[in-house]
Amino acid sequence: MVKNILTIDLETMGLDPMTAPILEVGYCIGNRESKGILCKESFLVPNAWNTTMRRVPSMDTIAWWIEKACEREELKDHALKLLDPSGSSPKLLKLGLDTLSERVKTFNVEEVWVTDKSFDWVMFSVLANSMQVDPYFGKLIYKDIYDARYFLSHYPDKQKDAKKEAVTHTAKDDAAWLFEFIADLTASEIIL
Repeated sequence: MVKNILTIDLETMGLDPMTAPILEVGYCIGNRESKGILCKESFLVPNAWNTTMRRVPSMDTIAWWIEKACEREELKDHALKLLDPSGSSPKLLKLGLDTLSERVKTFNVEEVWVTDKSFDWVMFSVLANSMQVDPYFGKLIYKDIYDARYFLSHYPDKQKDAKKEAVTHTAKDDAAWLFEFIADLTASEIIL
């Protein structure tokens, strides 16, 4: 059985993987056997990258972020940080990707999971390729990438049992929730 897995989640400003700006990348590395989280981190994607890549925000997504921030006090600071037009710097983006690459090596990650391969994975791949991520990381990721969407739809009881309502709606919290959900599946439930 695979021991250490990586889960990735993105916060975006739209629903089209080819045009939506990426605001934040969150990830969690955990041990499937012990169900323990080894690291949980995130980094912001600078507006300059989104502009260069000609990514345009969706008004519906902006409205969703504002609505969520108004519903939950603890989301306001996070939403403001994500929506800040000054954003992050390209150097911090490269550092975030390099740190993720180092974590993958350090923790000997064997599988990568995303919620939706046709959305999160497509967007993350474009981001990673544009920043020329470490080849080791690329080889691992492109070899063993799994789409959790099937499992999320087929195991609603396990989905409810996982801690879906995190205190904040951040990419790293959602990645940690996805890890907990995947780690809770038995080997017989995961037929890849």
